[in-house]
Amino acid sequence: MRLDLRALLAARAGLGVPERAGVLAGSTVVGRSFSRGLMPRSTADQAIVTGASSALNYGLTAASQSLIEAVAVRVVGRGGDPAARLGRRQVILVGDVAAMGLGVLAQRALAHRKDEPIARAWGRTFSWRIAVGGLAGAIVVGSDLLLEAIGDERRPWLRSAPVALPLGAGLAAWQYHRLRRGMLAAGVGHDAGGEELEGSQTVAVGRSVAIGAGVAAGLMVAATGERAFAGGVAALVTAANPRAELLGRPIGHLLALGLLGAAGYQGLHVVFHKAETAGDAVEAAYAAAPSSPHVSGGPRSAVSWETIGREGRRFVNMAMTTDEIEAVVGGTAMPPIRVFVGLETRATTSERADLAMRELEALGAFERSHIVFMSPTGTGYLNYVTAESLELLTRGDVALVAMQYSLRPSPLSLGRVGIGIDQNNAFLHALKWRLAAIPEERRPKLHIFGESLGAQTSEDVFAEEGTAGLQRVGIDRGLFLGTPAATRFRQRWLSDPAAVDPDGEVVEVANHAEFLALPDEVRARARYFLLTHHNDAMPKFWFPLAVQAPDWMGPAETREPGVPRETAWRPYITFLITLMDVKNAMNVIPGQFVANGHDYRASLPRFTSLAYDLPADDETLATMERVLAERELHWAEQRLITQQYTDAQAEVEAQLAKWGVPAQDIPSMAPGSTSSG
Repeated sequence: MRLDLRALLAARAGLGVPERAGVLAGSTVVGRSFSRGLMPRSTADQAIVTGASSALNYGLTAASQSLIEAVAVRVVGRGGDPAARLGRRQVILVGDVAAMGLGVLAQRALAHRKDEPIARAWGRTFSWRIAVGGLAGAIVVGSDLLLEAIGDERRPWLRSAPVALPLGAGLAAWQYHRLRRGMLAAGVGHDAGGEELEGSQTVAVGRSVAIGAGVAAGLMVAATGERAFAGGVAALVTAANPRAELLGRPIGHLLALGLLGAAGYQGLHVVFHKAETAGDAVEAAYAAAPSSPHVSGGPRSAVSWETIGREGRRFVNMAMTTDEIEAVVGGTAMPPIRVFVGLETRATTSERADLAMRELEALGAFERSHIVFMSPTGTGYLNYVTAESLELLTRGDVALVAMQYSLRPSPLSLGRVGIGIDQNNAFLHALKWRLAAIPEERRPKLHIFGESLGAQTSEDVFAEEGTAGLQRVGIDRGLFLGTPAATRFRQRWLSDPAAVDPDGEVVEVANHAEFLALPDEVRARARYFLLTHHNDAMPKFWFPLAVQAPDWMGPAETREPGVPRETAWRPYITFLITLMDVKNAMNVIPGQFVANGHDYRASLPRFTSLAYDLPADDETLATMERVLAERELHWAEQRLITQQYTDAQAEVEAQLAKWGVPAQDIPSMAPGSTSSG
């Protein structure tokens, strides 16, 4: 990318100290934004991370520098003569040096401590921002003073030579070079064409340079517009209150940053609406209610088929038949029971819990040997592989029950976690008393399952009591996949395992090999399993990550497999990278089972057998994995084909309606249909 020197000089001349300091701070972080994360990033992902981190650093630095500039104007005045300009620069320089000193001192006073309160981390990061802003401002003002001193009539262009962007770009390039060296030392390299070799988790070199140059150039353009906006706000503030004239520009810079955040927040609302609409959509493959009397929505069910949403319809329709079960595990099977109560089935948590209890009764769940309470993810999704593994391993002698608490994807359902916990708590305690009324020799075993946000909403029912709460409710066994970092049960267990789990019944492993490596006595006591991949971002991502270095990014030699050893924690940047990792950790391909990121399908037949004490030999487990992968692909194909046929049918009908063709004369396009002609 070739820079136009005249355009660069013109842009430099149009920017003040706050904007140029912001450009320096914003372009400097470009290099760090390419640090490796837990999962591979696409070019678009990287552009978002780089752009967001640069914009944030620009806005914070410009706002702080604008405050210092306001002080300088107050001290020296607004005069345009050389003496007044020199005086203002000197005051700004003193203010920047003071900000640097205060920031460094505050950082040391608020040094990181184990289990520190988040307020301390916020204070330390704020101090770091003050110091960085002061350094950027000092460099800009110092370079202005130097260029003024060496510029003369023969070299007048020196006085307006750009410094912030070239220096920031140079620092970014140096940081990126250091990152590459660190990756090479960690065994991550590139081929001769600049493309990354297997195992790399960053964007290829050529695209990295393009993204960096684009963001740097974009910062200059954005800074010009942002300065004009801040000036307009300053004029309005002055007109409204002349005494607040000096605060006008700082308010303008902060307002610009706030409007950027508001735009993002509004975007989330749009995403919320689309996500909830998708979660409640009727898929063509499941338009008709099931005929099985053993599932919700069927002939014996009190749950309305129209109210259980997309995921509920999938869940009940995908229940295995006795023939399918017997074909895989042999013997005689019975039809498994699946209960699903949708978010829109009843208005309140207590009503949904009550209906779930009545549904279990109506479908005969208390005559089964096992009842498994499954807390879904945000959309209502329940892991098909776990559900089907349970049905196979019990030969259908199981009832699966779930209640929906949101229609949004898990990252957008954080505000619904409390609803999910309250709902699960009400249901489990009602279920406890119903099971207690059954003679012990005929009483079904109660188990629990949760994945992702479902793990949080199920585990946190017992956040205060620990395993004593699980035992009090009568939960015999449990399996939790990819437990989110914000889960209080897991936080307390990691911090003080003896208090939460005095009998040592909770284990957390990434795979079966890790479980086998545990001491015999630990494996013998295990009843509640946390399956957590080392490179799953969900158990690592949490809002404090923006201001506080996490334990999982400690010394390189202590890091888990999958956590890049050369990557250092950076305020805001690590948060953005890990947020992108959360998105990318959930990319799955139907029928291709892997154990990676937030995808646990490859481990589930074995861990379902292990966690719920449902023994099966290796040959049976291998057969289950093959059959379940084929089954998942089949269902995905059916959904895709049926939906595309339905969409095509609707398009044809709409066009023919414009031609006046009656609906009854339109031939069917449904899969399997025939027509003469």
